[in-house]
Amino acid sequence: MGGAIAAAQLSTFMSRAASAAAAGEPPAFFEPDQFALIERIVDEMIPETDTPGAHALGVHHFFDFMLDEWAAPERQARYISGLEQLDAELNGPDGESFVDQAPEKKH
Repeated sequence: MGGAIAAAQLSTFMSRAASAAAAGEPPAFFEPDQFALIERIVDEMIPETDTPGAHALGVHHFFDFMLDEWAAPERQARYISGLEQLDAELNGPDGESFVDQAPEKKH
């Protein structure tokens, strides 16, 4: 029964995420710079090809909704800490943030 409920919730989250992405909604959980990083990472991981990529499907909003509405405070803190560490590691040698790097550098 729990699986059926979870599957229904995930479907709802994905629909909301796609709508939020299409509307350009701001994040509910992440700070704008954190959200921009998530947005660029998912776009790099699953780019648009002949099918929509992660960005077009709103995967960045999905992460935002899940952390805002389902995650316990300890898990939220762990994600933020990990995201800050990842951000530091993805900076270019000149200190340029991942979000601002040219596409070939991001890849």
